[in-house]
Order: sequence, then structure tokens, then C-alpha cells
Amino acid sequence: MEPPATFDEAVGLWIDEGPGHTAPVSKLPRAQNGRNAVMRLIRAAQTGSLKDMPVTSVLRALEAMQVRDPASAHDGCFRWYWEETKPVDTNAAFFIGMGLLVLDKARGADLDEESRQQLQQMFPPLERWFDREVKSRTFYYPNKYLGDLVCAWLLRDYSRSSVEELRAATFEATAYWQEQSWGWGEHMSDVYAKVMLNQLSVLLLYAEHLPPDVRAAFQDLAQGLLVINDAFAGGPRVPLIRGYAFQKSPHENSFRDSIYDWKRQGTLPPTSYTVDSLGYFFWERGWHDVFGAKTVSTRDHTRSLASAGTRRWPESRPTSVSAV
Repeated sequence: MEPPATFDEAVGLWIDEGPGHTAPVSKLPRAQNGRNAVMRLIRAAQTGSLKDMPVTSVLRALEAMQVRDPASAHDGCFRWYWEETKPVDTNAAFFIGMGLLVLDKARGADLDEESRQQLQQMFPPLERWFDREVKSRTFYYPNKYLGDLVCAWLLRDYSRSSVEELRAATFEATAYWQEQSWGWGEHMSDVYAKVMLNQLSVLLLYAEHLPPDVRAAFQDLAQGLLVINDAFAGGPRVPLIRGYAFQKSPHENSFRDSIYDWKRQGTLPPTSYTVDSLGYFFWERGWHDVFGAKTVSTRDHTRSLASAGTRRWPESRPTSVSAV
């Protein structure tokens, strides 16, 4: 469970107990976290309580946390924390930005005119940021670079600007990840495999103008990650990469099983605003139809997991396990 948080009316963000993860806030007893604020809005949107949230105040605060200076190397990026004076962990751009895009695409029609305008005003600077980041070709850092690609493609739904360079970068990246086992190997991280499956799910479920060949390339990556997810049956991956389980054992983390009708089942995922909990939105968009049923391998996984990221996945068959 998340520790209790107090909403700061003056700033427009919640005050989370405990220090933040970047140097400027690492010694503070509490901090105001932009990513957590977005996830609070998204959780409220998924549970039908967005009308009870201070949406306008939060969006105003997030807008203030976005760099708006074309001459700056950080133009379009967000600060992760209100207390920072400039972006430190620039992954805030896709963690906050993707959340805002999902909010607009899934529940934008439920926002009042002022809030919707505030939300969408953040998109053009954000697109400038991601277009520059895509040029970096940092394929070895998959959760970051995949986030950049996903957000860049989603933002094209609004700007309808050229996709020629974005297409080229996409096919270079997907080929690299297939051939080089995802660079740093984040497909074998309980944490980052979920981040990447979230990114791919958002793109494949919400992108309105994704070219068919680009969609197929991303779908293939997602299916490969799901084969690994299913192989471990919700248990920790071994070997485990970047799991952060320093003080307790790794917990079960089946991505597929987090996607269900929260309202019908009457149960919610554990409250954690540090994790992108988008299960109800994904269920609503037909995730299980798009990505298929859970599979089990008919042979040993050793070879496939050692070379995970290639197009040759273990021979598999559907199980009788429910989609949720």
C-alpha cells in the first residue's frame, strides 16, 4: 500500500511521505511527485471517481513542471518532482507524458473544457522532446527508448506530422531488440518487463494512425514478452535483472492477470502510484482479444529465454486458464 498523502492546494500536487529517488530530493522527508499525481488521476478515472479529483489544479502543476524553452536541451521534458529546479531523471517525460496521453484518450471526454485544454497544451512541447530523444538511438536502454517511441507515435495522432524518421528509428530499434535480447536484458526484469508491456499495450490499444507494418513489429515484441511472462507463471524471473527486491523476496508479477474488469469483480489492484496500473483501461479496450490467451510451452524454455527477443518463440498451446 502507498503511504498516506496530503494534497497541497497551493501547489496542486499530493505530498508523498519519504524522499524521492533523484539527488535533489533524496534527503527530503517528503516530496511532491508528478508521476504519482498522474497515476492518481488515472486510477480515479478507472474507478469512475475522476469528478471527485482536483484535476484542473493537478494539470496546472504538471504544466508548470514542463520545460517550455525551445533553446533548452530539456524543452518539452517534465521535472519528476516539484522540488527540483530542472529535470534530473528525464524518464519523467514518458512516465508522466504517457499517463497524460492515456488519460486524454481514455477519458478526455469526461474532462471539462478548461482541463482538456490544459492537458492537450502539454502535447506539442512533449512531441518536440520525444522527436529529439528518438534520434539518440539508445536501443540498449529498452524501457526508456521504447517509451520514447511509444509517446512519439501516440502524439502523431494529434499533430499528424511526418512519421518518416520515426518509422526508420522504429524498425532499427525493433530489429535490434529482436537480435540483441533487448540490449540491457530488461525483458528479464520483473519491473521493466512490466513497464515495457505497459508501453506496448498503450500503443497497440490507443494509437489511431499506426501503420500496419509498424503495428506488426510492436505486436511481435509484445508477444515475445508475454511468452516469457507466461513461462514464469507469475513467479519471479530467474535469472532476475534489475528487480529491486532489496528488503524482501520478489513478488508474483503476472502482467496478464492484472488486466480485468475491476468493476464487475469488485476488487481493485493494490494501491501503488509508483506502478502504472492500467488494467481496467486495457480490459476496456479489449486487451485479451488483441494479445490472445495465456500459453504454456510444450518444451523446455532454457533455449528460448537465453535468446529472448528473437522471432522464434517456444512452441505453445492455449491453456484453459481464464483470461483474468
